[in-house]
Amino acid sequence: MVRDALKRALLTMRTVVVRLNSRMLDSPGTAADGFDRDQYPAPPADVRKNVPEQMFMSLIARILLLLAAPIAALFVARDALNFGVVQMVVATILFTAMVAAAAFWPRRRPR
Repeated sequence: MVRDALKRALLTMRTVVVRLNSRMLDSPGTAADGFDRDQYPAPPADVRKNVPEQMFMSLIARILLLLAAPIAALFVARDALNFGVVQMVVATILFTAMVAAAAFWPRRRPR
C-alpha cells in the first residue's frame, strides 16, 4: 500500500517536472496537454546562459554525496530515516575539508 502510494507520488512529480520543462522549452501558446505556456514564459537569456555553471555545481554536489554515502553508512544504517541528513553532514564536512586544503596548500614562491 505504501509502495503504491510512493509510486503514484513519484509518477506525479515526474509528470509535473516533465511538463514544467516542456513549458519552458516550447514556444508560447496553449499546449495539447492543456497548460497555458503564456502563463509560464521561458526564462530570460541570462538565466539560460548559466546552465553550464549549474551543471558543474550539480556535478560537484553529486560527487560529494557519492563520497559521503559510504562514510555515513559507517555511522547510520542506509535504511534509517536520518541517513540523508547524516550523508549531507558528511558531504558538508568533506566540502569544508576540500576548501581548507585548497586554501592552505603551500604555494611555491618565485625566487
